[in-house]
Amino acid sequence: MYTKRFVCLANSRKTTGRCIAGKEVFPNGAFGPWIRPVSSRLTQELKDRERKLQRGGDPSLLDILEVGLKEPIPHAHQSENHLIDERYHWIRRGFCSWNQLRVAVDVVESLWGTGNSSHYGINDRTSGPAARHFENSLMLINPQDFRVEIVTEPTEFSERHRARAHFTFRRQEYRFSITDPIAEQHYFPKGNGEYPLENVLLCVSLGEPHTDGYCYKFCAGVLTPGWSIC
Repeated sequence: MYTKRFVCLANSRKTTGRCIAGKEVFPNGAFGPWIRPVSSRLTQELKDRERKLQRGGDPSLLDILEVGLKEPIPHAHQSENHLIDERYHWIRRGFCSWNQLRVAVDVVESLWGTGNSSHYGINDRTSGPAARHFENSLMLINPQDFRVEIVTEPTEFSERHRARAHFTFRRQEYRFSITDPIAEQHYFPKGNGEYPLENVLLCVSLGEPHTDGYCYKFCAGVLTPGWSIC
């Protein structure tokens, strides 16, 4: 067993639990590699009990967390995965300021390539074979022209409300599903529409292959100077 400290940059919806991810924080305050604690179940999401803090509650964005882990278990492009040690209670060790966080932004040219879009998204997926060329599945970016879109999208039998992140990055347009539940809770009551948000950083993620053969891109964390979008 070993422990890691990281700043929480995503606490997003996944299957019947959550996906927690962030960047390692060293004693001198420098940021290290991405870390995604995962469970041993097939879909790897974390249940409530598996991510519960020692003093109660759920991890929040920008918390500095100390977690117990058993071993690295990278899988394809999701190289950041570490298997959790369920015997170890997670501990909140502090809080990352907005100024500190801006140093952690990743310098990249694109978000896992462009040119492949779902029906409602823009550059929001890549094929399974193409995903094999990537060695990471998490990025912290500074987008331009960011807005949250609340939309009603028809499904096969009914319709669903969805929050999407629409933005520009390196002169390319993107439109990803938002899986950050705090963002959803804030914007869903406002109703359908577009809601611009300035001075924002995004944690974006490339998922495992879907049943249709594509790997989809998600906005897993919406971060602002007050750590809360409200």
